[in-house]
Amino acid sequence: MTESVKDQSGDDVETPTNDQNENNSASTASSSRVGQRDLPISTIIRMMGLPTKSELVVLEQKLDALTTKVNNLGSKLERIVSNFEHGSEFDRIDVQLTDIRATLREVLPKALAQLSASGSRAAVKKDSGEEK
Repeated sequence: MTESVKDQSGDDVETPTNDQNENNSASTASSSRVGQRDLPISTIIRMMGLPTKSELVVLEQKLDALTTKVNNLGSKLERIVSNFEHGSEFDRIDVQLTDIRATLREVLPKALAQLSASGSRAAVKKDSGEEK
């Protein structure tokens, strides 16, 4: 259907009605979508990097397990600390470690010197052909 409308010069001009406008716009929209593909929303969500519901559930379970482990570790640490008497155990351990360090500082240079000396003697024997 068309309507007869006068333009500025007074001539009758036929214009399409609203029904024809809607049909024309629908055909124009469909012709412009010829090269486009419909994508499912899940694909768009993955392309945006947003997590899905199942991924969120797995993440929540992992966080719950981690929280449980941290709480268990905290309670074990509290039990261990409560067994020590005012740090005297720590002081005793520190003294023992200091003694071990001092002993190693005395023994290691001598042991390394002996090893290097025996290694150089073996190398001299090997070079001179005195192997047994």
